[in-house]
Amino acid sequence: MPVINKRNLCGPFDSEHSLDRTFWRVHPWTMDTMPDPICLLRRDPSLNMARFYRVEILQDLFGQTNLQRSWGRIGGRGQSLMITYGSVDQAEHAARRLIQSKQRRGYRAPA
Repeated sequence: MPVINKRNLCGPFDSEHSLDRTFWRVHPWTMDTMPDPICLLRRDPSLNMARFYRVEILQDLFGQTNLQRSWGRIGGRGQSLMITYGSVDQAEHAARRLIQSKQRRGYRAPA
């Protein structure tokens, strides 16, 4: 199972440089402390099957934690569903359950 880890790409905020164009290239707009998104694929040429499943934990502007699931045919728009959870831990637990379920059905991390 892919590891859900935490990362923080944003350094300390410096208001003197916040309006520089280079600031936005160096530092992301938000402090990213959410787990990395996970993408799983399922391909079977004999069935003409090429599917993706993506799970991502996001935090909105109001501080709520959302679990966004996206799925569909590779190369297509697909569908998505967003569910709000009370904490990041609850969303991570739900994400792990979804990933395990999809892996049992033959989805794998891209090589």
